[in-house]
Amino acid sequence: MILKKLYPAVALALLLSVAALSAQVRPRVAGLETDSTYMSLLGEELKLRSHEDSLVKAVASLREKLRSDRANAQSYSQSILKMENDIFEVRNNIGRIASRTSAIEQEFILNNLSGSQTPSRPAGSGQNADDVSPNLISNPYFKNNMSPEDYGALRVAEEKERVVVNYINIFGTNYEILSHIADEYIKADSAALADSLWSRYIEQKRLLAAISDSVATLNNYISDTKAYSYAMLFDLMNKSGLIEEFNNKSTQARSAEAQLKGKSESEPISAYPIRKRLTLDYEMTLAQTLGLNKALDSLRKVSNNLNSVVFDLPPIILEERFFIDYEPITVHSPSRYNASNPIPQLTIYDKGTIYRILLGSFQRAQPVSIFRGAYPIGLWKTDEGRYNYYAGGFATQAEAEEALEQMKKVGFKAPKIAMWEYGDYSLPDEEQLSQNRDAAGTLLRIYISGVKGDLSETVKNAIREAAPGKDIIRLGDKFTVGTFGNEGEAEKVAAAIRAADPVLEVSISGNPTE
Repeated sequence: MILKKLYPAVALALLLSVAALSAQVRPRVAGLETDSTYMSLLGEELKLRSHEDSLVKAVASLREKLRSDRANAQSYSQSILKMENDIFEVRNNIGRIASRTSAIEQEFILNNLSGSQTPSRPAGSGQNADDVSPNLISNPYFKNNMSPEDYGALRVAEEKERVVVNYINIFGTNYEILSHIADEYIKADSAALADSLWSRYIEQKRLLAAISDSVATLNNYISDTKAYSYAMLFDLMNKSGLIEEFNNKSTQARSAEAQLKGKSESEPISAYPIRKRLTLDYEMTLAQTLGLNKALDSLRKVSNNLNSVVFDLPPIILEERFFIDYEPITVHSPSRYNASNPIPQLTIYDKGTIYRILLGSFQRAQPVSIFRGAYPIGLWKTDEGRYNYYAGGFATQAEAEEALEQMKKVGFKAPKIAMWEYGDYSLPDEEQLSQNRDAAGTLLRIYISGVKGDLSETVKNAIREAAPGKDIIRLGDKFTVGTFGNEGEAEKVAAAIRAADPVLEVSISGNPTE
């Protein structure tokens, strides 16, 4: 197993850490320590989190080795891909366990806030006879002054409050997973790893969207039910002024919610504290009016706790990356291809666009000697049985046109520009090439030279922040970023690159600086 071969200490660390876990399991809610299912789930979650930490550290170490030992890059990449899959599964399991433990905790809390028992009080104590529970609607006033149907609906809304909290907790756990997937996707240095992470990203986004929809549905029911119930009680008390006040607050809350559109990963969750505070205002006013001090103290604590939770989690949006090996054509004597190193099969990419130079199409395979030392070359046997040979790989038509002229100077009689766009092959004629030139207009690229090995993470992060979604492509010993529609846009990104690493040579044009 690659993991054991590269990191024999990881398995040992896991065994040692798991042995000490049982002593660390503590109930999060007092009173649940005797629930064997609950305690077992907590222990399982603790083990999974320890396993997760070990895997994350192992991946970080592998990435360091990958950067310093490119000769074994494929082995490291395979190990990283496997461990990333393991991390994803571990985090999914943590999310499932968190959902189950939260449900147990909420059921326990709900049962212990039922208020079905009225504690005895000394006669003449001066306390409100209804002030028996810190849970507002468990106080007798509500049941005594509402129809069974309305009171039942209010109780259901109260129970759903806890379900919403559970969903928000689950959302937070899965948001962390999404954030990790996004970070790893940006760092991915192979198509296999990136494709795996992209699939997880899509799956995780769908899961978060489903949780968000559930929160929206539940919160609408809670808000509507509680607003109706409390307005009815204010009307019963002849508090028309309070009804008008809360109508105004409700209008303001809707306006505040409208301002959240597109600013977070989940609008229903980012809107949760707005609606919750409105509901709490209703409830605290009711508790104060009715002299229910225990409930008032409890509601104030809930209100204070709202300020310690972040609900407006920023949206995580990725653009799918295309791993295409773009390479300029170089000429070598003797040729790099021979009997022991034959011309390889051409790689056909099913995503993105790549231009190549068709050197010739033949009925039979050709000796490497006829290709004048051009490198790299790929062989593609067509459906008709012809042997097509292509040189180089280019991101833009302009670069391909330069390579075409280069091949003519080397001595090829009729080289042609070939293009693959999302796997579809074409040989554009001169009219099509001319139309493409006109459509491209003044598109510019940034060229970076003076790089030893790979670009540093500092430079890559500077590019991602200044030009989100733009491709970073290696061209031999240079890198390109772009394209850009105008020089001002490109210069802004170039300045960010120079600030991140002043040693690099950064230019803006349609061609790399020689």
